[in-house]
Amino acid sequence: MHKLNDMKGIYELSDTVRKRTLVSTVFDSNLYYQNGIYRTPTILAGLDHNYLIMKEN
Repeated sequence: MHKLNDMKGIYELSDTVRKRTLVSTVFDSNLYYQNGIYRTPTILAGLDHNYLIMKEN
């Protein structure tokens, strides 16, 4: 379970195919790139526990 908290680390250690799979699993097709940051107007229910923190950024 601890490793699941380090999604950035998992992403960085993954090859290109696994990175793409991870991104498409977590985000729907609304993902876009703006000002050097990937953004999405929607969030999956399993990730909404950090919604208010993420909204501040």
